[in-house]
This record gives sequence, structure tokens and C-alpha cells, in this order.
Amino acid sequence: IGSDESLRRGISGTYSRVFGMEAMLVELRSDGSYVVTVQGCLMSEEEGRGRWLIEDGVLILKSTGDRKPKREHPSRFEIVVVEGDIALKPADETAESRDGEPEERLFRHEKKEANQTLQHNAITGRFSVCDRHSSRG
Repeated sequence: IGSDESLRRGISGTYSRVFGMEAMLVELRSDGSYVVTVQGCLMSEEEGRGRWLIEDGVLILKSTGDRKPKREHPSRFEIVVVEGDIALKPADETAESRDGEPEERLFRHEKKEANQTLQHNAITGRFSVCDRHSSRG
């Protein structure tokens, strides 16, 4: 996908995965911090926070603080591109927690507009949001 540095510059944002009636969100902030939240029909709870880094193309979440998460959440992710957008594929889930199709296990990048896609510029090493309906020249 790109160098660790270009990934650091382009990966900030919120990624989500839905299982049944719950969604797990991983918010990667541009200052290098992260927050993991679980949302359900009647609640929204913070499950973890800390610092994130990228090593050899792998996103690593390093937990900080005294909070003990109520649920386990992944701490290592392979960074993949699916349908023109970055997605996070948990690299440390146990075999028992890998129920469902492979795409259902991905954390998808949340965007503000449904008709936008993320594109990587090989020259600048940055990702940019582009309208899917724009001409490809």
C-alpha cells in the first residue's frame, strides 16, 4: 500500500465493524491516539484508548490507562485496500472469534459522503478522498 510514513499520514479516521446488534469503532486520531468504542441499540461504551503506530505496514494499538476492557478487541491490524478504500483486518483474533465471512471481520473506513472513495497518490504518498462520479481522464 505504501511506506509506514505514508500510511501514518493517511490512515487517521474512524473504522467500524458490525456484528449482529453491536458495532465496534476504532477511531485513529491524527495526533497518534486512538479510542475503541462499542455501540449497541441502547448503549455506547468506550472499551479502550491509547496510542497507535505503524510498523512494517501493520497498525498496532498500544493500550494506556487503568481501564480494563469489558470485551477483547484486536490490537494488531493488517492494512488492506477494499473497493478503493483502506480497511483494517484484525491480525490477532483467535480462531474461535473468526466466525463469518472474511469481509465481515474487516473494520471499514467511515466516510462523510457515500459517493466518495479514498485514493493513494504514489508521488506524494498521501491518501485523498475523491468523488466516485468524477471523470477519470
